Amino acid sequence: MNKLDELHEKLPVILFETRDELHDWLLENENRMRPSGYIELGLKNPKNL
Repeated sequence: MNKLDELHEKLPVILFETRDELHDWLLENENRMRPSGYIELGLKNPKNL
């Protein structure tokens, strides 16, 4: 199992209807996620989605 698969197992599956919903969720959860979490998710700069 690679690192990405391990990460996917730890993360809840979250579906967003719109980009705005995703943006709002990221803003709400920004303080709870380590900065490296964004990089692992491939979101280098979540504020600019």
